[in-house]
Amino acid sequence: MKSTFVLFMLFVIALVHAQDLPQNTSVDDMHARKWNYLVEKIPLSREDADLVKPIFLEYENAVWKIIYRNKLFFSKLHHHVQDMNEANYQKINDLYVTSEIQKSHLLKTYYGKLRNCLKASTIQKYFKAERSFRNELVAGWQKGHRRK
Repeated sequence: MKSTFVLFMLFVIALVHAQDLPQNTSVDDMHARKWNYLVEKIPLSREDADLVKPIFLEYENAVWKIIYRNKLFFSKLHHHVQDMNEANYQKINDLYVTSEIQKSHLLKTYYGKLRNCLKASTIQKYFKAERSFRNELVAGWQKGHRRK
């Protein structure tokens, strides 16, 4: 169980690093790529897109703040895996759960704001497109590492 959790955390670290290392992609570039992908995948009118984009950027920036707040801790962990003890595992577990709760609260707020400007069916397509973007990003990253 411990090794599974450590492997999962290492995957999260790798994913965070992979998003800005291969092409030196900045967070703003990643937001732009994701926004363009979403607009391409879901039928948003120009008016809806103008209403949703600021909400999208607010949410994305808030999530990235959580990720970067934890990035230093997880980077240090990655370099000291051999020094792990129960207290360190407890810190990792607590930080992981806390950040997931924070992201869940952000998602709930984000969803509330989307409900004010989009139909439920459009929001469902929107969330599906977000998952699809994430899956394609991870698949592209994995292909890049297999070539090395």
